[in-house]
Amino acid sequence: MQPKELLDRYIAEVGNHLPEKHRSDIQQEIRSLLEDTLEDRAQKEGRQADEDMVVNLLKEYGPPQRVAASYLPPQYLVGPSLYPHFLNAVRILFLVVLIVILVTTALSLVRTDPNPTDVGLAILDGLGNLISGVLTGLGALSIAFWIIQRSLPENKQRAIIKELEDWDPRKLEIPAPPESFKLGSLIAEIIVNLLAIIIFNVYINHVGLYTFFDGKWLFIPVLSAAFYSYLPWLTLLWTLSIFQCFLVLRQGGWQPLTRGFAVALDIYTILLALLMLIGKPLVSFSAETLALFEKLNLDTITAAQAESGLVLLTRMILTIILVVTLVELVQPLYRKFIKSALLESPKL
Repeated sequence: MQPKELLDRYIAEVGNHLPEKHRSDIQQEIRSLLEDTLEDRAQKEGRQADEDMVVNLLKEYGPPQRVAASYLPPQYLVGPSLYPHFLNAVRILFLVVLIVILVTTALSLVRTDPNPTDVGLAILDGLGNLISGVLTGLGALSIAFWIIQRSLPENKQRAIIKELEDWDPRKLEIPAPPESFKLGSLIAEIIVNLLAIIIFNVYINHVGLYTFFDGKWLFIPVLSAAFYSYLPWLTLLWTLSIFQCFLVLRQGGWQPLTRGFAVALDIYTILLALLMLIGKPLVSFSAETLALFEKLNLDTITAAQAESGLVLLTRMILTIILVVTLVELVQPLYRKFIKSALLESPKL
């Protein structure tokens, strides 16, 4: 094969990977460079350029696709001009999907008469929907930003990149120290959860009301069968809380892993508290309990009022736990994903 034919084929193949607008100019540049290099080698070796010499030169120069790519601007799905906006959109997407999953899971439980097994299945289903929703949203965001990237004029993209590059070192923020923890607070949390596990799993038959009657203490059981059905899930919650405290101690502070674990634990707490709040009462007076009230010379109306008061008290406690945990979950997510996204996002 003639050397010129090899060069023509090579340059034509490079052109196949170039935009038509700049194709002829780039091909002419490559041809000139290759022909000059080939001529220099032929003179140094003292012979005419042949097929082997051309093949060696083209191998050194590189595959046509790679050569063409070197003349093109970098190819992005989302370019540097839009990437900060894309990252902030992903953060907001995660928070929105999380809130939607929490609300829909709660509504699905409210419409039924759930039991603890239903809660476990609802939690697993919610986690699956969270992952699916985030991945679906991420795909939609990628397509949307790809379209915006291709539609945004080049001068606008350059202006955005220039704005990002024109930064002032004197305006850099002081780096935040690693998020520390209060040792006393963690120790107290471990002790409280450990006591809850022991009391409600070992000494649960002693949990109730006590009154001094006829020279001795009288025990009045108040926990309902519904509470016992939630006990395994409560024990799991207390155990995971202790594990979280040890994990924080092990890592020497709040790290991304422990923060993620805390978010998952908050979601679990919210769903369990919601189920206990809308489910059957955790407190009820059995026939044995009513017999004890008669022994105390209390009528049935008083017993019913006491039972209603205890039920109301447990619901109030569950409501407080639900609200506090929800605020504890949303506040850091808002600061991390929404507030920071709005403050740090560069202007288009």
